[in-house]
Amino acid sequence: MLQPTQLSSPITLGDLKKRQRDEADDENEYEELPHNLGRALKRSKQTSGSPDNNGFPTPKTDPGASEIKPSFKTSEFKSGIPYPENEATEPDPWLAYNFPTHEQCEEVFALLSQTHGRIERPERPPPPSHTYAGCGEVKDILDGLLRTRLSANTSGGNAGKAIAGLVAKYGVAETGAAKGSVNWEAARQLSQEELELAIKCGGMQKQKSKDIKKILDMVYEDNLEKRKFIEENSNKKDDSLTLPGGISSADFSMEDLLDINYLHALDTLAVEAKLKSFPGIGLKTAQCVTNLNMGRPRIAADTHIFRIVKWLGWPKPPPAVNELTAMDHLNVRIPDPLKYGLHQLLIRHGKACARCGGRLGMDNERWEEECVIEHLVQRVGHRLVGVDGVKVVRKGASRGKAKAKAHVKNEDASDEEYMSE
Repeated sequence: MLQPTQLSSPITLGDLKKRQRDEADDENEYEELPHNLGRALKRSKQTSGSPDNNGFPTPKTDPGASEIKPSFKTSEFKSGIPYPENEATEPDPWLAYNFPTHEQCEEVFALLSQTHGRIERPERPPPPSHTYAGCGEVKDILDGLLRTRLSANTSGGNAGKAIAGLVAKYGVAETGAAKGSVNWEAARQLSQEELELAIKCGGMQKQKSKDIKKILDMVYEDNLEKRKFIEENSNKKDDSLTLPGGISSADFSMEDLLDINYLHALDTLAVEAKLKSFPGIGLKTAQCVTNLNMGRPRIAADTHIFRIVKWLGWPKPPPAVNELTAMDHLNVRIPDPLKYGLHQLLIRHGKACARCGGRLGMDNERWEEECVIEHLVQRVGHRLVGVDGVKVVRKGASRGKAKAKAHVKNEDASDEEYMSE
């Protein structure tokens, strides 16, 4: 019987803030997340069921029961790991839908870890790269936010070229919260047109430069107001002041007006609300930042993740489901210690597996390769094989290209290739 992978203990806010303050002097001490695939487990017989036209399997139901239940079998997977209660999250849109269970999450986590390698959150974020954008996994929050915005709707290579273009144009910050990364203050002081040229090789440069310039200006003006408030009230006897927005002056940097690392003092939902107030930033980007930059236990609404979890039957079936409601549900149901690993593993699997890739079908020459979660999924959708080898095409699939052209301004409106790699 497959044994669960040993899980690390939860990370405290104090640990996270200490990690954010630590200077990363040696790039070589950080290891990249595993890229080599291990040997896949022998797959079991696929479960049966009937696909619908919305890309979801129709789960099996118990005779006489009115509640829909997923069709996967996890009765032999028992861990007994006691999980602490999850951090406060958004309300679950489907309170009566009690899936996935902790055991189901652990089983998928263990299977994917055996195939794609064990993924653990690094002890501290790696140093900022000058040729790789990433999705927020750097020390500084604003740097992570802007890198994530650059990574949306493009490939990893193009996003990296955009970062290289920014470094070539503005240089590297020698001081401040983003020390060692792009000199964002220099970018703020120059025009949007110059910023657009610097990131042209990354794609969508007009919209992204507009968003980035506005974000930099908004952060600067907001921090300027906070600093002015502190200076005007500095004669008070209190050791710290409560600034507009509920921020303590003890967490605020008076020197760096592009420093928003005071957000570490806020709860996760408040941080995401603040990040979403910036132009071009939706829930996907905000959750990537809270997860990968700030170390909060979150799963973002990535395209690969959404595709696989609906084949697993984890979100409630249509009609009232989309990527965002599904992630609201999963952030409540999935244990916090598993979220970082599952976030990365589901994306890796969605890109590497010949059967779970979004654009692959039975005509793919790799279709006969084994899938480690074959016995847990029911695949349906455009160009994908459904139950009993029947091809199923989603309604409206032919309209995909036309719809994609309209989804360029906000990252939540599109299916990005690289958003959460």
